[in-house]
Amino acid sequence: MFNERLILILTMLSILRGLQGKTHNQNAYEAAIRNIKSYNKEIQTIDEASNINGVGSTILSHIRNILYNQDPNTTGIYELDKSPLLEKLYVMSELMKVHGIGEKRASALYDQGIRSISDIPGATPVNQERVPSYIIDQLNSLLEN
Repeated sequence: MFNERLILILTMLSILRGLQGKTHNQNAYEAAIRNIKSYNKEIQTIDEASNINGVGSTILSHIRNILYNQDPNTTGIYELDKSPLLEKLYVMSELMKVHGIGEKRASALYDQGIRSISDIPGATPVNQERVPSYIIDQLNSLLEN
């Protein structure tokens, strides 16, 4: 459960870095995300996270904030929680699950009013992995506030 939530939040940060033109940072987030996806158990401590390849000090700091965040209505990352782009980042991360939709196309689809995969005729996620409903509920509550 934690790893899935962590991957979603790091994906949103990666997209944000891309929108900011910080491709080097974006690549670092993407490498960490790949390694967390292949990690064979749930991350429970900072020490454990620090041993994952590609998790440097900045990403480790984010993991610490997420891991110890007590508010279920926030991501634990101030930059995301206060961002006017929060909805766009979340929607883009969902749209990018569709084969052939990358960051640029997801951004363009968002700008055209697409807010979910179901808004795209015939589109299905790349794989059967789904974002857990509790994460979607948390993000939806963030967007309502």
